Amino acid sequence: MWAEKGVRVMKTMLTLLAALGAAAAFAAAPGKDLPVAEGFPVWQGVTPRNFVRGREICPSDLRHKVVIVLEVEPNAEKLQGELLKAGNLASLNPLSASGFGENWETRVLPRDVIFVVSVRGGGKNIAETINAALKVPKTMDESNARLLGMFKSPSVPIYSDLTYAGAPDTTGKRPYVYVMGPSGTVPLAQGSATEAATIKSVRAAVAKAKKTIVPDGGKWDPFYGTVTEPTKFPALAKVLEKGRTARMAPLAPVEKALLKDIAGKDAEKAKEAQIVYDALEQTRSELVMRIQMEARECPHRAAYDLQQLLKFWPAEKKRVEEVAAKLKQNPDANKLAQMFCKTMVWSDPAFTCKNAGEAKKIVAELNKMKKDLDKLKKSEVIVIQNGALLMDAQVDELIATIPSRLPEK
Repeated sequence: MWAEKGVRVMKTMLTLLAALGAAAAFAAAPGKDLPVAEGFPVWQGVTPRNFVRGREICPSDLRHKVVIVLEVEPNAEKLQGELLKAGNLASLNPLSASGFGENWETRVLPRDVIFVVSVRGGGKNIAETINAALKVPKTMDESNARLLGMFKSPSVPIYSDLTYAGAPDTTGKRPYVYVMGPSGTVPLAQGSATEAATIKSVRAAVAKAKKTIVPDGGKWDPFYGTVTEPTKFPALAKVLEKGRTARMAPLAPVEKALLKDIAGKDAEKAKEAQIVYDALEQTRSELVMRIQMEARECPHRAAYDLQQLLKFWPAEKKRVEEVAAKLKQNPDANKLAQMFCKTMVWSDPAFTCKNAGEAKKIVAELNKMKKDLDKLKKSEVIVIQNGALLMDAQVDELIATIPSRLPEK
């Protein structure tokens, strides 16, 4: 579903960014009181105003997965020490160890666990307090510096007063941690975040809950979640099919319709609509995070993901325009992005040439890419070199297989 047949090159994508000024609001803006189906937590405080640092999320990011919430108070004198004691919890974030050398071209980001920090108790200059607590002193040993670094990961959301309706009252008990499962409104484990017994129970709860996210033998689909009968949502299927060939296929109308189903009286329909709605919102949110994480190390993949994000969620333009501007600064990155976007289309298992003539044209373009890639392998930018090397092998494979990708007679 991610590939589009009539792919636009990097310049077109950047032009599109500039032309989307009318779509400044998010498709389903975080902070609005959206309906939530029975049996799922109603998250509160997940708003732009409450965002402190790290990853920006939406309420949907905190459902259908294991959620670890660490609650702290903005106590400038004690906070760093408390974070260090709770550092083992941050290590449960599956993206905490992401670093240079990841193959972002093909990497599938883990989505089964999310670790969140909620700063409770009010106060002014919360961001300054958090940033100061995460600053690594020159005298700090490597082990503690690594623990603090986990909290600074762009994959860790830090919010003020993030909670949910019916959450544990942690006043006077912070730093406190609780674990939520893929559904339900009762924590699976909770307690003082500085006690070894709590951390042990949290680890056990996370391991057990991860096994319940999807049915046995099932999987999580980026657009349908765990709903195994996508035909129940024909409007969504229609937009996704359009997205295979169109430059724009906005999902906002589909999400709006799903919210109506969630608020409806049919409990089973509301539950399935909630799963699909949250799957769409998670996909949008995870694309934004992915683009930010991969832009430096794999700019051509970031360009492709920008295309996908703006195709389905054009209102996200403002959130990624800074990254897009940086991608544009490097001519080699632009050229590699153009080629990568095309190879992603042709590598899609569902892609079929219209006829032998089109297949011949594609092979000719692939052979031209080979020459361009030879030049990019000598780029002064190491990530461009690496990208060109990886893409060269992909192009060879496409040259061999494209002639056979013809319609069945």
